[in-house]
Amino acid sequence: MPEPNKTVVFLDVGDTLIFARRTMHEAIVAICKKAGLEVEEQFVRENAIEIKPTLGPMTTLDLEAFRAWWMRLYTELLNRCGYPGNIKKAQEELWSIWRSGTALRLFPDTRHSLDTLHRQGYRMAIISNWGDTLETALRSTGIRRYFEKVFGSYSLGVEKPDPEIFRLALREMAVHSRHAWHVGDSMDSDVEGAMAAGIRPILIDYFGKYDGVPPGVPLARSLSDVVQILDGKTQGKQIGNLEDSGTKRYLASTWKNR
Repeated sequence: MPEPNKTVVFLDVGDTLIFARRTMHEAIVAICKKAGLEVEEQFVRENAIEIKPTLGPMTTLDLEAFRAWWMRLYTELLNRCGYPGNIKKAQEELWSIWRSGTALRLFPDTRHSLDTLHRQGYRMAIISNWGDTLETALRSTGIRRYFEKVFGSYSLGVEKPDPEIFRLALREMAVHSRHAWHVGDSMDSDVEGAMAAGIRPILIDYFGKYDGVPPGVPLARSLSDVVQILDGKTQGKQIGNLEDSGTKRYLASTWKNR
């Protein structure tokens, strides 16, 4: 059994523990291929980045609105790909893939890093903006057992960066904010939201989105880097280089044997 540790580590899910964004890109490529259309995943990714800001804000608090947002994105992407089949049928297939959790994958260092944190005695919980399939996602990827509690926006009726979701998690875990960390990939939802609740944040950035962070906010390029920060081996200052942290190797190896 791990040694007692009063520190709680809260973690985001999408693009923190689970490589969520690749799921949709890969699924669209596969659906197009079944219809006899060859599409590069890079093309899907670039178009998704371009389309998303035009769709307006996405909320996980209203499942119908959440579903409608994704359906609009699917339609735009399939049209840009020149999909020759039935768009509505393809939409439903993509939605079913997402809800099942079967296509979700962990980053290569997720399980090892969670094992390490567990062995070191950290208490862990999830704080995530996610719909009604959060538990499904955690169980289908085999990591639910690491977390004492799961705080999902849909079930709680509040989304990050609202500090209330962080305060609720602190109360439920019976921990003071000074004994808590929150790890996530979004500057506003995770870093600013956690800080507003008095929780120390760690910004995790597997994709090199951020060149820098506000003073006092550690920047990690992987969950392995997060373990080092929590262990006091680094303050995150030198973890700003993708090559040095091995993130590119992580991402490449994730899909090597899929």
